[in-house]
Amino acid sequence: MQSKSKIARISAMAATAMFLAACSGSSSAQTPEEEVMFMVFGVRDKDVADGVNVVKTSDTPLTMEFRADEGTLMTLGVTKEDDCRYVVDMKPANAEMPLPRGKIRFDLSGLQKVTYERYVPSKGMGVTKLEGAELQCIETPNKCADASTYAQGGPWEAHFGPVVQGNSAESKKAHQQALDAAVADFKANVCKP
Repeated sequence: MQSKSKIARISAMAATAMFLAACSGSSSAQTPEEEVMFMVFGVRDKDVADGVNVVKTSDTPLTMEFRADEGTLMTLGVTKEDDCRYVVDMKPANAEMPLPRGKIRFDLSGLQKVTYERYVPSKGMGVTKLEGAELQCIETPNKCADASTYAQGGPWEAHFGPVVQGNSAESKKAHQQALDAAVADFKANVCKP
């Protein structure tokens, strides 16, 4: 039960932070890795909500931790391979926590849009669709047997913001606007056609 509470806290923190970030239009002045972190996971450095903080612990590779009073809950990483290809790494602090884990390569050279689709209460996360992206499983606990989950342009079920059940349409709209701005900036300034 404690794991669900931690997921709910991470989710609440991400939702609040994404709403505030979306309203401020703060997708500018991000490194490419930070933009990928936001497009993939929906979090930024210094996001705070419900007793959980997102803290950047490294620039290269970009590493962020979800921290609470009891310590680190999860570590997320983004490693740049080239301007359009990034490896994301997900490591829950406790193997018993029902959070995603593993390494996935994101080829964003064909990325057209990141669409926030829905919240999945049983997972405590949101689902996004990365239209035009190609995802390749590199490593998961089951040796990528679930690789079909990461099909080209398919749903990505590890998006932390905004994911609070029942959050407002306004919050979701603001988050989508922030995703749109991040994709536009990324395509115009980083992964150019």
